[in-house]
Amino acid sequence: MGSTPAFGQTLNIMRAGDAPTFDAHRTTWSPAGDIINMTQDTLVALDWDGKTPIPYLAKSWEISPDGRTYTFKLREDVSFCSGKKLTAEDVAFSITRLKSPDTKGPFAWRAGEVKSVTAKDTHTVSYELSEPFSDLLLQLTMFTNVIMTRESVEALGKDYGVRGLDGTGPWCFQNWQPRTEINLRRHDAYKWGPEMFKNKGPVKFERMQIKIIPEESSRVAAMMSGRFDFTGGFPSAFIPQARANPNLTVTRAEPNFQLLYYGYKITRPLVADARVREAMNIAINRAEIAKGVLLGNAEPAYANVDPLALDYNPKTGTIIKEDLERARRLLEDAGESVDVQISPQKIRLELNGAALTSKVIDGNFPEYGRVIPKDNNRTVMVDAKVFAQAVDRVATISAEKSRSVRMAIESGRVVLTVRNMEAGQAVEELEIDYDGDPFELSFNARYLMDITDQISGGTMELRFGGPNDPALVLDPGDADVQYILMPLRV
Repeated sequence: MGSTPAFGQTLNIMRAGDAPTFDAHRTTWSPAGDIINMTQDTLVALDWDGKTPIPYLAKSWEISPDGRTYTFKLREDVSFCSGKKLTAEDVAFSITRLKSPDTKGPFAWRAGEVKSVTAKDTHTVSYELSEPFSDLLLQLTMFTNVIMTRESVEALGKDYGVRGLDGTGPWCFQNWQPRTEINLRRHDAYKWGPEMFKNKGPVKFERMQIKIIPEESSRVAAMMSGRFDFTGGFPSAFIPQARANPNLTVTRAEPNFQLLYYGYKITRPLVADARVREAMNIAINRAEIAKGVLLGNAEPAYANVDPLALDYNPKTGTIIKEDLERARRLLEDAGESVDVQISPQKIRLELNGAALTSKVIDGNFPEYGRVIPKDNNRTVMVDAKVFAQAVDRVATISAEKSRSVRMAIESGRVVLTVRNMEAGQAVEELEIDYDGDPFELSFNARYLMDITDQISGGTMELRFGGPNDPALVLDPGDADVQYILMPLRV
């Protein structure tokens, strides 16, 4: 979504989420990939057809008959933001670092089974694989495989991608205030954009400022008032108002590769049986979810690939057939005791003594599905806002917000702890209303934050069972709302 063209020299962008790091080798996060793709380049680019690799930093390449050796010829006019000229040594260093066990790169597989990457001369790279990898050129277009400089990585150490980075992209990384803003400046020397770009460089603006604003209402107000030039992920409920605003342009991504889905951890008893998983898959009404939850701003997904994508196979769109009666029979065949109650505003599924409820309020997003266990007899009362802020503070020490938060609860207090092998540990202590026996549990930091974000304030009630039992979080603003908090197994 964009406003009318800005006439200043700064492009002002707003987005909801931040990244844990901008070190391309150490993250999987798409918010990180956005910045990495603007500040660093890959050997090859992906054409608009979504399947054809085209020259980028590498102007050409040859593949050996056995598919194991790729020889890349680099452009000779490319420089980093520091002014350093791109060489084959930079490529060799980058791929070697990505594949190093010390890097622990979550997407290192994208580089293939590398035997060696060496510089044959200043602008020629020999990329040798242990076995053929037909996907290599496609994977080399991904942000994981951007080219770095040894000098920048070694100078910044563990702060590479946090305090700075040196890239060859159209934008240069200036600074980053986590959860606040990212500042980029134009790379004036940039003129090597791939052939698919209308503007091969440099970019038109001198600076780009990206503000992080997680609150939906604040993002809506900021765009409607013209404070920002562009944003993505605009709240669905306000898209009609945005379309009606003469100063805004709303553009729908087509094809849309954002797939909303729920997955199964099939080692859990509840979903270990394939019949139960199939029943859950065919019992939901995708069209009603798209209409009532996403307010018509989505299409029902009956396959993993958007029907408008070039590689979509129409046959895959007929595999899933929603059938509530078949779902009931599958659950009965699996020996599950199930009862389904459906109303316009609520779906309640009782399965073997537990209840799974989804509820839609005022046509907006549904509340989290909740599992209501029977024996949550330890009750903790805590200020919701103070608790949310404490979780956010301890979670910042982690490389990813998926890190676990350890909760040690005893009479009158809770201690939240997150440990990181490199950064040490973060600890927050809060006062609570609890006078029972002490106990400890671990929870996913992001899940905790997702739930606390839904609660506006007041005294929050948490009900705990055993160390591996789901916990309940009760919304102080609505006595009928209860959220599920699944613990990490101990």
